[in-house]
Amino acid sequence: MNEQETREYEVAFLVAEEETAGKVITRINQYGTVLAQAQLKRIAFAYPIKKVEAGYFAVVKAAVAPDAVARMEKDLETAKEVLRSLVIRLPREKKDALSSHGEQDKSRRARTSSRSEAPQSRPGVLTNEALEKKIEEILK
Repeated sequence: MNEQETREYEVAFLVAEEETAGKVITRINQYGTVLAQAQLKRIAFAYPIKKVEAGYFAVVKAAVAPDAVARMEKDLETAKEVLRSLVIRLPREKKDALSSHGEQDKSRRARTSSRSEAPQSRPGVLTNEALEKKIEEILK
């Protein structure tokens, strides 16, 4: 798998047994590369999930090809040891984006600063003084 073809995803899942978390991580590793993993945390559920009231929560950061993500999600969804799972695509780093959009940001800042300095008069819009004069004329 080429590094340019993969994207980073965060995979969070709940399992009933601590031992099954390793199996799930191995399963995720079949679709890409596990980059990092947080320590398992035992939690009590707010309500029973598949008749289980407590389990282990795990979060894994993985590099996966975008075309394999749907298969991985389906695999985690159908796995008996996984109570719940969630896959989130992480945003790409904006190293190149900042340099290419720098000119747009400067022009945007210039436009917003000119607006805040002096209110621009638009055709057909009356100032407060002109509005007060019109009202006085109407009331006479």
